Amino acid sequence: MIYRSLRGQWLAIGLEFCGVAFLTLINGVVSVNIGVFWLFLAALVLSFYNLLQRKLTKSYAPLQTAAYSIWGGTILLAVFLPTSVLICN
Repeated sequence: MIYRSLRGQWLAIGLEFCGVAFLTLINGVVSVNIGVFWLFLAALVLSFYNLLQRKLTKSYAPLQTAAYSIWGGTILLAVFLPTSVLICN
């Protein structure tokens, strides 16, 4: 069971790498732009989030873990609230 899971994880990593390589090599030219940077940053943040979730689910109930994730996202996105309110008005 553990062997299967590790093989699946390596397959997922390889598939993700191919996807990033494809996005970088669009039109046959290596195009490293700000979008590729954001893509790598999102992948890095998601990996830390998954590690944190794995650690939190050992200590807290699933509902508590989901609530912490929602509140954490709300606090982090609150930075953009003043700008979005000004754009809507």
